[in-house]
Amino acid sequence: MQHGRLLKSVIITCLVITGFAGRGLADSAPPVAAEVIRQTEKWFLEHGAMYHEPKEYTDTFVDYLHKLRSDWSATLQKSPQEFPELVKPFHMAFQFYFGKKTDYEARTIDALLRPILPLKLEGANLTDTDRLDLEKTGLKLRLAWLRLFHELDPKKVLEDDPMLHSIGITLQFVHDLSDPYLGKLVTGDDLTTIMDTIRAIPYFSDDYIKQLVLIHEERFPKYGIYGQMGFADRCDRYKRRSEDLRPPHWLYISMMYRNIWNSSPAAMESRASALNLWINNELDYVAAVLDAAGKLKEGKNKVIPNYAKFLGDSLQIIKNAEVLHVAKVKEVGTTKLSEKDMALVRELNQYLQYNGQEFEVDYVSESSNVLASLQAGNWKYAVAAVQPTDKSMNLTLPIAEFADYVKRHPTDEFKADLEQIYVRLEALQSLASAMAAQQ
Repeated sequence: MQHGRLLKSVIITCLVITGFAGRGLADSAPPVAAEVIRQTEKWFLEHGAMYHEPKEYTDTFVDYLHKLRSDWSATLQKSPQEFPELVKPFHMAFQFYFGKKTDYEARTIDALLRPILPLKLEGANLTDTDRLDLEKTGLKLRLAWLRLFHELDPKKVLEDDPMLHSIGITLQFVHDLSDPYLGKLVTGDDLTTIMDTIRAIPYFSDDYIKQLVLIHEERFPKYGIYGQMGFADRCDRYKRRSEDLRPPHWLYISMMYRNIWNSSPAAMESRASALNLWINNELDYVAAVLDAAGKLKEGKNKVIPNYAKFLGDSLQIIKNAEVLHVAKVKEVGTTKLSEKDMALVRELNQYLQYNGQEFEVDYVSESSNVLASLQAGNWKYAVAAVQPTDKSMNLTLPIAEFADYVKRHPTDEFKADLEQIYVRLEALQSLASAMAAQQ
């Protein structure tokens, strides 16, 4: 009898253990994830109250967060398709931050227009290390979306995007990157991804906007609030929607670009190198002009009246940077400026906006006939163009940018580049001053 009772007890114990093993034990969210869940719930409830969202709307989301908090692993591993539409993008975001998701699984326009949005970390009680790791993930999430946008071809995406969501998301992510904390995490490859995507977006000219509206009216008749507008009103709305991608209103892009230039100088190395080559190419031109002017029999006083001054101003800019005195100055050779370098300098000029100003990137190529005229002794034709007007004196702007860059990113290579520019400026100023004194 006693043996029978013992056997029954063992069988019951085994059944209980087997039941637990089959069902799996629920595990709570780890501390960092729990804090992010708490902050996400707080943000969502405040957002819902602000926009008067229906109670069932907020209840659905809060219920999801409670399941995620109390049964972490099992909930996190579930497919997004198991959740309501409201929850899907948030669930994918948590999988991106805390799971193994690193990219968009579906490479479609529909997936692109239903983006995985970064989680709200503002106000979360996190250590500096945990916050940094999460911000890095948030950056990867934004870059994954931008890569997909570029891969799918922005022109084709826009034709299937009657609400211009892709433009709004692009501008939001670009605006996010104007934050110094996030900007300092950007690498050179990241910046290439961002700028390649921006360049691939069609220019929203008036003609393009009209064409896009006609495509949307045909493919998506009466769709959304834009679909209820007349043609002219809809064109005007598209124009305003895309304004921050059109010159001269690209404020968000300029803010992001300037922020990365300041916060993550290593990401800008290729652009700074191109700027150095461009400055040296300009100095090649100045040297050629002074050489040609020195051989003129007449008109010297009309060709070089201000060169000594603007060269001296440029020297002072570099002195103020206080990054000179490297071990060895590079030898001056023929500047080799490629079209790729020119494209990067144009990008710098377009978006960096030094004190709201631009410089004339193509001044040297546009002035080749001026130099040829001087070399032929025809100073009357050339004199107006070679005098240091606003265009040629804008050389001080890129020199100021380059000197400031080297001060923040003082590698031996860039310090040597700046020293070389300084030595060249010094020699050219001395020559210009001597020529001016002889007049």
